[in-house]
Parts: sequence; C-alpha cells; structure tokens
Amino acid sequence: MNAVRMVVVSRLRARWRSVLSIVALSALGFGLSAGALAIADRTDGAQARIVASTSAVHFNVSHELTPEEVADRLHSAGLDELGDVRQWVGFVTAEPLVPGAGDTDIFGQWGSDVSLEEPQVVLGRLPVGPEELLLDERTARAHDVTVGDRLHADLLRNDFSGTEAVEFVVSGLGVIASEQGLVDDTVATSWAHLSRSFAESHPDLIVWASFGLVFEDGPKGRSEVSELLEPLGWTPVSVVPERIQTVRSAVRPAVMSLAVVGVLGLVVTSLMLAFATARELALWSADSEVLHALGMRRRAVSVVDALLTIVTVTSSVVLGLALAVGLTPLGPIGALRRYDPGRLVVDLPAVGATAAAGLVSLVVIALLARRPVTSSSTEVARQRPLPLALMQDGGRSSRRTTAYTLVLGIIAMAAAASALPMVTSLDRLVEDPSRFGEPWDLVARNRFGDQRLEAIGAIADDPDVAAVATLSGGPLIVDGQVVDGAGYEVLSGDDRLVIQRGRSIVAEDEIVVGSATLDGLGLDIGDVVSVAPGGTATSFGSLAEGWEGGQSAELTIVGVGVFPAVGAVGASLPRLDVGAYVSRATWLRIYGDDDPEISLVVVGDGVDPGVIPLRHPLIADRFPGTRTEWFVSPRPAEIRSADEVRPWLFAGMCLLGVVFCAILAVALRTIVRRQRTNLAVLRAIGASRRRIRRLVLVEGLVLLVPTVCIGTPLGLGIGRFLYVRLAESIGVSSAPVTPWLPAAVLVIGVIALAGAVLSLAARSASRIAPATTLREW
Repeated sequence: MNAVRMVVVSRLRARWRSVLSIVALSALGFGLSAGALAIADRTDGAQARIVASTSAVHFNVSHELTPEEVADRLHSAGLDELGDVRQWVGFVTAEPLVPGAGDTDIFGQWGSDVSLEEPQVVLGRLPVGPEELLLDERTARAHDVTVGDRLHADLLRNDFSGTEAVEFVVSGLGVIASEQGLVDDTVATSWAHLSRSFAESHPDLIVWASFGLVFEDGPKGRSEVSELLEPLGWTPVSVVPERIQTVRSAVRPAVMSLAVVGVLGLVVTSLMLAFATARELALWSADSEVLHALGMRRRAVSVVDALLTIVTVTSSVVLGLALAVGLTPLGPIGALRRYDPGRLVVDLPAVGATAAAGLVSLVVIALLARRPVTSSSTEVARQRPLPLALMQDGGRSSRRTTAYTLVLGIIAMAAAASALPMVTSLDRLVEDPSRFGEPWDLVARNRFGDQRLEAIGAIADDPDVAAVATLSGGPLIVDGQVVDGAGYEVLSGDDRLVIQRGRSIVAEDEIVVGSATLDGLGLDIGDVVSVAPGGTATSFGSLAEGWEGGQSAELTIVGVGVFPAVGAVGASLPRLDVGAYVSRATWLRIYGDDDPEISLVVVGDGVDPGVIPLRHPLIADRFPGTRTEWFVSPRPAEIRSADEVRPWLFAGMCLLGVVFCAILAVALRTIVRRQRTNLAVLRAIGASRRRIRRLVLVEGLVLLVPTVCIGTPLGLGIGRFLYVRLAESIGVSSAPVTPWLPAAVLVIGVIALAGAVLSLAARSASRIAPATTLREW
C-alpha cells in the first residue's frame, strides 16, 4: 500500500500543473452549472417561501356588499368558524398619488386592524389616524418620498359623481411580499395602505371591496373553496395555491433557461473532465508497464490509476459545489429577489446533479482508459506496416476507445449546439411582441369606467393610426368552467389577433380560446361550447345597477389564440394561453356591457407611438375623475422574466463553447498521443515526416467530421425542442428560430480550432525520435 501511495504522490508532483488545470477548469464548469441549477431552484420556490413567511390570505372574493352584510352571510354559512375573516377595501385616485409613479393601488382594512394582506413595515409605523398612510417602499425610494412627507390625493366617489381631495401624511414605508411578485407591465406595482379609521369614515370613497379567509388548517385549492362558497353564490377570485402557481409560471422562462444551462453545462463539463483525466492516464501507461515489469501487480497498478482518477474527479466536484454554494445568493433572480433575499444555501437538487455528473465522468474515464499493451512493436508493424487508419492499431480495445471518444464527442457537440436555438428563439420572443399576443403599438386602459366609442372612433380615424381594436373583459362560464373572457371588436384596419391554430372570429356564433383553456375543457377546434356570463360588477355603489344581459350562447371554437396581457381593475381579461375571446355582438348579448375598457392601437409605418396619446389624452369621460392610461407595447410577466435571464443564457452558451473547445483539443491530442508508439514504428521503418503529418491529420478528421456533421444538427434539434416546451408552458408562440448564422460560426470555429490542434499535433508527431520512443515503450 505504501508503494501505491508513493506512486500516486510522485505522479501528482510530476504532473501537478496539468492536474491542477484540469481540476480548476472542471470545478469552474461544475460550479457555474450547479450554481445555475441552484438559482433556478431558488427562483422556482421563492413565491411559496414568500407566502409562507407572511400572513397571506388563503382566498379572497370581490363583492358589492357592505362588510356587515358579508359577516352575516359568512356566519349563516358557518364559514367564519373555519378561520380568520379579513376585509379589504380599495380607493382610486384621479391622478397618481406619487407624482411620476404611475398608478397606485390604495387599500385599507375594514372591521379589524388586520388587513387582507398584512404589510411589513420597513421604516416608520402602520397608519393609525385617518390622515396617515403606509407607502410602498420601492415607490418611495424611487421618488424621494420618506416618512413625514405629505401626499395629495383626489379620490373618486364610488358613484363616480366626482372626486374628493384628501391630504395624507406618510407614516411609514413597507412591503407586501405575497402580492408583489413578478407582474405584467399593465399591473400597478405601487400601493398605499390606509388606516381602518379612514375607510370606516369615508364609505362613499370605497370603489371596490373584497373579503378573504385564512383557514386554520392551511390553504385550500379552488375547488374546495368553491364548494364552501357555493351556498352563498360566490366564486373565489384567487386562492393561495393558484397565486403561487401564477408566479411560478411567470418565472418559468428564467427557471427553465437556467436549468437547461445548468444541465448542459454539467454534461459538457463531465465529458471534458473525463477526456482530460483519461489523457493523463494514457500519459502514464508506459510508466505503468515499467512498474509491472519491476514486480508491482497489475491490480496495484490499476489501484494507482483509480486513485488518481478519484482524486481528480472528487476535487473537481467538491470545489465546483463550493463555487455553486457561493453563487446561491444570486437567487432568486427578478422581482422576487426583493421579497426573498439571497443567502448561502446548499441546494440538494444541484448537489445531486453535480454528484451524478461526477459519476458520469468516472464511467466515461473507465471506458476511455487504455488497456495494458500486450503486443510488441514488431508484431504491430508486421500486422499493419503502413496503416491508413492509425486509430485501428492496438486491437479491439483501441477501436472501442476510439468509438467511445467519437460518441462522446458528438454528445458534447450536441450539448454545445443546443444552446443556440434556445438563445436565439428567446431573443426573438422578447423582441417580437406578436409572439406573446401583443402586435399592438399602444394599449389604452381605464382602470375604472368604460371608454367612449366616439373617442375610440376618433383614434381610428387618425391618419397616423393603422388599426384599432377594443376589449371588454369579464368572467365567462364556458361549459361549466369559469374562464376569463373578453368581447373583441376590430374598429379599423386588419385583425391583429395572434392565432396559433385555426382562425380569428368572423361571426357572432364563434369563439377563440387559449391553448391552456382548450386543454382544460378537453375540446378541440370545431367543437361547440355553451357560454354564459360569470358575474357582474365587483364594486360598491351603482356600478351593478341597470346591468342587462345574462343570456347564454352556443358558440363554435374556431381558433386557438395568444391574448395580450393587459389588465384592468374590475375586469377579468384573458392573457396569453388562458381565456376566451368572443365577438362584440356576442358580448353584448351575454353581458349587456355597451362600452369597452381596453383599446388596442397600431400606428402607421414610421409614426412615433408617443404622439397618439398626446392627441387623444382622454377617451373616457363617462365617470368624472377617471383617466386614460397609455402603455407602449406592454409585456407580460413571463416576457419580463425571459428578458432578465437572457444574459445568463448568453453566459451559459459561452461557457459551453469554452468547455467544448477544451474537450475537442484534449480529445484530438489524446488520440495522437495514444498512437505515439505506432508513429515511432512507422518512422523507424522509413515513413517520411510528411507522411506522418498526413496520417495524423487523417486520424483527426475521422473524429472531427462525424462530430460536427452529427452533433450540430442533433444539438439544433434538441435546442428547438427545449424552446418549444418552454414556449408551450407559458402560452406564447412556440415557433422556434433556427440560428443558421451562429451555427455556421460555431462549426467554422470548431474546424479552425481542430485544424490548429491537429497541425500542432502533426508537427510534434513528425519530430518523434523512434529510438527514444520505442525504448520508453
């Protein structure tokens, strides 16, 4: 055993620079790849941790009842005995509460000092007096607002008869973690929390309201909550499991992209480590024969090789995991990071994946390890005096090793090439709004109050406007399932609705649904569904008065669409692959709502979209005090997430390219090194240096050509498949982009690198001293 230890130590000392470089490069690859997996896992689970750490309500219901009426109904149904009931009321300002901050959700509790979602105070305290408010900490920091500052608000009356001026004092700054995840561009991310005393003293300013319940035995799903609320005729607006899943869906592009980079990085790094370690073992093959000739058993020689392999692989994996742990504070990425701060953690899935990659390296090394040489040089020369394919020399073991090298090289090339379609397709998705249902240059929204058709018609008549469409939103009951719906009408120009399959709406008895909704219904294009209204207005006051409609309709599914992700308070609108569009005439028959809430505008070629809001600043004056908000190409949360992860994908692609280049260089050098003795024999029997160089180049091409010709298209196909799975999971256009130019650059780069490595190897091989080499052998 002492002899084995001495041999291992002596070899490590003799080749410490080479071993150290292998371990360092492998640890870097393992660390970055495992770090990407750990960050993906932390991002995926962030919302669940956020909700678990807060007093998040388990479900909530919008209503048009007073808190006293809600309490009576809950008590009669026995629901108040199942947990803690909380009241939530909302207010609307005619102008931004914080100048320059955009919309602010203003809410307060009713009936108790515990609000629907308990804010976490960062600075100052919760509001107590009617003139105090707690402001969103992020908005306050961005606009230089601090504790003690005064804010002016013109709050709308709930009958929309006018506004009331109110002065507030900022009592504190805070966050609402469970509500401030990743959101669409049209969703207000700024909020203000008013005191209970203000809400109770100003009931005429309460524009919307809801209640929620925190179950004593933990959150329940939508179906369970719906069964509990069925006797009351209510349906839940949201439940905790769905809210968690919604945010997880929003961050899915980031999570899946990081996971793909991590897995591909582990695969390529494990192969690189295996090739490099096998090369080191091959360099010591002659020394192993000498040890055996001096009396060391072959088992002991094998133990030496095994220990060297284990030391190299284990060191790489351990150092890589240490680097991965150091990277975990970077997660979660995106908006969730603010509410789930990064910290050092040992992510078990990432540890398991890295350990598995280390085992893969050990298996590959065992496959590539050179068998002890049993034939003499004269026998080799006699069998194949002038071999045209040196890789076949050395018998079945050498041919098997070369085959393994070829297969693993193809796998490495495919892994490196598969990142290209992911990166380019994700870039196209982020930069092409039509792929996520937004072929519109402008979106005009009124958070409360409908838009006047006359004002929208004026926009349609604008010579700089190419197309205008309108939306009215609300829940629909489609074959017994509640679906976010919208009445859709094209006022001018072409129909820009993004259709994945089938066609758009052209008749009143037709409906277009999202792919997720279609799957949930278990139907297909051509099937007929029953559609009925899913509810009325959701606020206090007179919004529900005079509501007409309520008729059901039999509609035929004619297409599967991708819907724009735009939101409006008081309206449940389809987004991406969830929801349904019907014609405007059908919407009027079902709902009786005569004016839209959303306008979609496409400007003409070369027209600045910003000029349209200046010409048409107000398209809703049905309710005094309401105002029109204009958004330029708003993006859904999923696209914002994809945009945030693009630098990570690019870095991962570069890492894969670097590691693959290392694999290719090591593999080519190793093949030439394995044939060093045979080349010496050829030199001894008279082969010229030119012929030796030619043989080396031919041998390298035997590995290079299949690797490039098979690995590149295989990798592109894998990358396209991964992008399609990602796109389908978030409900956007799944048409991948084939990156022909980047793929050509990759192939040219690989060929150039291989040519440089083979040229150096051929030059070195042509200078082999036969006597010295054969004596060492």
